[in-house]
Amino acid sequence: MVRRRYPLDALGRLRDQRVEQETHRVAARTVEARRAGERLAQAAAARQAEEARVQAVLAEEAARADAGTVSAGELQGLARWQERAAEEVAASRRTERAREAELSQASTAERRARQALAQADADANAVARHRAGWQAEQDRAAELALEDQALEIWMARRGGRG
Repeated sequence: MVRRRYPLDALGRLRDQRVEQETHRVAARTVEARRAGERLAQAAAARQAEEARVQAVLAEEAARADAGTVSAGELQGLARWQERAAEEVAASRRTERAREAELSQASTAERRARQALAQADADANAVARHRAGWQAEQDRAAELALEDQALEIWMARRGGRG
């Protein structure tokens, strides 16, 4: 008896290859999202450190002003320093917001890659289920052919004795 090839073998291979590709894409997007999260954490830490540094200097200068040990020139210098420090803190906040946007984009790309993988996997599973059903039909047809063959042999032998 001749074994028939599954007619959708090529499609099954393509679907399996697509699952493999999507798996690699998900892995890459996951790494990108993790790195974006790390960059965000670094930016947040840098902003917090900058804010803490500014607050510490301001607290120290306020204590000096309360003690009366600050000259008018030093107060003017402090005012200019505060402006620069405020600009640096604002830059740190802008950097942090940019990193948040990068994380959001990376997370969206990862989610989309996971969705594409789920679809590719579902497509591959559909072909696999179809193949299993097709194979069951082929096996059943082969079994019926063997039964018919056995019946014909039995009938021929029975007819020969009678």
